[in-house]
Formats: sequence, structure tokens, C-alpha cells
Amino acid sequence: MIPFTKRFPELGPRETRTAFFPDDDGDFPRGQYAFLESYCEEEDCDCRRVMLTVVEESTPGKIWATISFGWDPPEWFTDETDLEGLGATASGAFLDPLCPQSEHAAEFLDLFEWMITQDPAYLERLKRHYAMFKAAQPTRKRSWETPDPARRAKRPKPELLKKRKKLR
Repeated sequence: MIPFTKRFPELGPRETRTAFFPDDDGDFPRGQYAFLESYCEEEDCDCRRVMLTVVEESTPGKIWATISFGWDPPEWFTDETDLEGLGATASGAFLDPLCPQSEHAAEFLDLFEWMITQDPAYLERLKRHYAMFKAAQPTRKRSWETPDPARRAKRPKPELLKKRKKLR
């Protein structure tokens, strides 16, 4: 996963969703929280999902929540990928079990789900960012498909091989 702001350093910060809580209201500690987007860098992947890392400006280095979100219905994943059961795990929003979470992660997940239902433009922005990210994807050649000339074994020139045989 690559942060959207890394590929789009000017647009990314302007279009990052934030939430400000002026007081400790019980659910969220006081602060300005950002939902940082990351997208899959795999060239052949069309997972249609985003990983959101929730951070707060006064607590650098602390991850408050890591939310994985796929916007297509579960049926799309089974129809398009033909992998049994993928739709159940790839569709919707959930706290990523392999990533850092805080004691408030569940509240941030609820907030995110509320935001995408109350603000359809935000959901469309995530989809647009995904499309932009994939369109700007640099094409890479896999090492097993096309050998890198710099790493290829050096072969002696044919005329040198003939000279070597004569010397023997």
C-alpha cells in the first residue's frame, strides 16, 4: 500500500478527510484527526479498496486506527475474481487486524462508516483517488519476464571464444 499523498503530493493533503474534536467528549480525545489514504501498488490488481490510517497532529507517530474499506458489494468480488469467500472480507469497512489500532479504533470505524453514508461525495472522492492512483501507476517489468540487462550474465564475444579455443 502506498500513501495517496506520496503519489499526489499537492492534491493529497488538500483532499485528505479530517475530523476535529474540540473537547474530550467521551468517544474521541480532543484533536485534529486525518484519515490518510493508501492504495494498492500491484500493477495487475483491481481490488477497489483503500486503507485509511487515522492519525492526529499532536500525537505524531501514533496510529489511532487502521481501516480497510472496499466499496463494491460482496457479489462483485465473487463474480469478478471467482474466488470463494473473498467478497465477505473484501467488501465494506473493517479494522485491519494486521495493523496498529488504538483503544478508540472502533469509534473511528463507526465515524468513517457514518461519514461515507452521510457524505456520498466523500465516497466518490475515495473512488476517484483510487482511479487516479491506478492510472498513475508506473509500469514495472517483472524480473522473471524480462531480465534486467545490468544483471544479465556477461557473455564473451564470439571472436574471443574462437581465440580461446585456438590457445588450448
